[in-house]
Amino acid sequence: MDEHLQPGETSDNKGVPYSRDPATLEARQHFLGQVNQIKGNFAMVESNLDKMRAIHTERVAASSLADVKRLLEKLQELLDSTNENIRQAQSGLRKIEAENREFKGGSGEQRMRQSQFEALASSLIDLTGKVQEQESVFAMQYRKKLKGEIEIADPTGLE
Repeated sequence: MDEHLQPGETSDNKGVPYSRDPATLEARQHFLGQVNQIKGNFAMVESNLDKMRAIHTERVAASSLADVKRLLEKLQELLDSTNENIRQAQSGLRKIEAENREFKGGSGEQRMRQSQFEALASSLIDLTGKVQEQESVFAMQYRKKLKGEIEIADPTGLE
């Protein structure tokens, strides 16, 4: 631990202690709360992706129309929840970005904020890509299943 830090304090990567100014501490707590909210949104999206993957797999194997409809309703609910969590994360990132532009704290705080923002923004892009990729993969599987069912029903129908 750096000798100029109090127990429990942290510093930036240059060894400069983060401010103990109450206004700065309050701003940091607010910022970290926003970061945690966004991370919570990401966790919900990841959880929904796992659930959607299981339901998609079940839907591909479903044989009755009632099962397919029930699974489609579940999928739609999860997709709506996923989209809402992504929207909330985007909104949170826009707020953080605006607050970072206005932030007048020390350089260590500014670097920490910018670093967190960039990591979250990158994670959001990756997560959004996962959602789109998963939907694309399962759409192809549904088309393949449907094509197979049509070939069984009418082998000459696809020519």
